[in-house]
Amino acid sequence: MSDPTQRPIGRRTFLGIAGAAGVAAGCSPRAATQKVVPWIVPPEDIVPGVPLYYRTICRGCAAGCGVTARTREGRAVKLEGNPEDPIGAGALCARGQAELQALYHPERFKGPLRKGADGKLAPLAWDAAEDALAQAIAAARAKGPGRVRLLTRPEPGSAGALQRAFLAAAGARPEDRVVLDPLDPAPVRAASLALFGRAELPVLDLAGARTIVALGADLFETFGSPIEAARQLAEGRGRVGPERTRTIWVGPRLSLTGLTADRWVRVRSGGELPFALGVLRWLADPANAVPGLAPDAPALLRSLLALAPKDLAARAGVGEAEIAAVARELSRRRPSALAGPGPAAQGPDAAQLAAVVLLANHVLGNVGKTVLYGLDPLLDPPSPFTAVEALLRDAAAGQVDVLLVHHADPVGALPAALGAAAALDRVPLVATFALRPGPTTAHARLVLPDRHTLEAFGDVEPRRGVVNLGQPVMTPLADTREAAQVLLDVGARLPPATPPLPGGDVADWHDERVKALLAAAGSAADPDGALREARQRGGIWSDASGARVVP
Repeated sequence: MSDPTQRPIGRRTFLGIAGAAGVAAGCSPRAATQKVVPWIVPPEDIVPGVPLYYRTICRGCAAGCGVTARTREGRAVKLEGNPEDPIGAGALCARGQAELQALYHPERFKGPLRKGADGKLAPLAWDAAEDALAQAIAAARAKGPGRVRLLTRPEPGSAGALQRAFLAAAGARPEDRVVLDPLDPAPVRAASLALFGRAELPVLDLAGARTIVALGADLFETFGSPIEAARQLAEGRGRVGPERTRTIWVGPRLSLTGLTADRWVRVRSGGELPFALGVLRWLADPANAVPGLAPDAPALLRSLLALAPKDLAARAGVGEAEIAAVARELSRRRPSALAGPGPAAQGPDAAQLAAVVLLANHVLGNVGKTVLYGLDPLLDPPSPFTAVEALLRDAAAGQVDVLLVHHADPVGALPAALGAAAALDRVPLVATFALRPGPTTAHARLVLPDRHTLEAFGDVEPRRGVVNLGQPVMTPLADTREAAQVLLDVGARLPPATPPLPGGDVADWHDERVKALLAAAGSAADPDGALREARQRGGIWSDASGARVVP
């Protein structure tokens, strides 16, 4: 009788065993050595496997949305929107979701660096780095105003206030602080100032619009607050029947906004302006008998009747019928909204296009309904492009001794014709607060790595009545310091200034600032308790109404 354990091996069984043995022997990588380090005294608020949630802010773009950070064992693992934030209302865009990748980026600076005689960056201690910066600023201050400059991103909050106080202590002028935002719709600000006397960005209420026309404004990418636009559009499209929101994308390429639009009007490059003029010309034509236009519409649009619709259509690269169809829909499906131009349409005629868009909104009665003024806090608007040019021109001429670069990338973001790289090379000390290497850090002589937003305190006021608060959700990953803390430390090393720069720890300074904001909002009875509750909510919010504007 044969032994049942000695059964013949079939072909499939043999191949399976041979394949598994081959993978185990030669194809699988060797596992990395892992060490388990226990908490001798575990934190009271951390239980392994149980997540903790913190309210903070996102600085992935200028929208400054509030976020909820989920942490596990002391590390942030997921970001979502703060449902109490009036702007994001619990949602978060793709750039906000990607902030975790910026936090854990493998190329982040591990500590301060200084460029040596060999042109390479070498580590140094924080005290030595701050001493070097303080000595350079003191020497530049002795030469007179204009020798110390700061280039920064928009900081409508405590960071911007501290930067201005620091520059005043360093003997700098207000114009020595230049705010750079490559995606800022500056033509819209210029057009608002020219038409309504308010150099601000209007806030769009897309949920209340029945028809939305975007002329080069990537509503879901780079224009305004992308997540707010997406949320409002979803609300408008949730309605049924004639009240459902329709969107029309006008541009030469199919962007993300164009992909989600109901209709794409493909104009030639630079054709947004003649298209917008054609729409306004159609509205002004008495033959079309558009009812319900603004009372001053005839006087404002009378000069447009001299424009030939056929010529405008040819310049735009579309047919007259397409222009008429869009204008007819805007007039019949009100309230409507026109948006633009965004970065994709900021050519030589961008300011004129912005003016035509705002004028069309006014004529159709959209201003005050879907296009709201008076909500821009105007705390730290980007500087005019002429100010950026002047800074680079002075740097190239050797009139700048110390240039502080705070979360700005002039070499990578500005046109090469401006010569930003060559200008920075003429500055004796370029100090950057960048998180990781970039085109501008290659020209820096001192690197003072800032902490990521999820590792630092902060606040931002993206809209009037909305102050979103940030706090550390985890321990810093490297030997970094908050840029605000570096300014306080360097200011303490400078000769006494009038008014004096506040000293101490940036967390205490930020707490006092938030308490002052809470007191102004009517929460002065228990400052510490109000501060704790505001941090738990993630912000300080109050009702703000728009302003009535007329051209």
